[in-house]
Amino acid sequence: MTDLRVVPVRTRADLRDFLHLPVWDERSRTHGVPLWHSTIRRWWSGRGPHREHGPVELYLARDQ
Repeated sequence: MTDLRVVPVRTRADLRDFLHLPVWDERSRTHGVPLWHSTIRRWWSGRGPHREHGPVELYLARDQ
């Protein structure tokens, strides 16, 4: 069994890892609405449509 750690996206490097998950490229074509990387970046930086509430918290599940 693989140990997973769920960690918040805090740095630009974390955000890059989040954006390069295969789910954004492959599954979004058949499993829902695809999100542009620029949209996710705006949410993360607090510049999205809900900016009065601050940035959106993103999380990564990391394995060994």
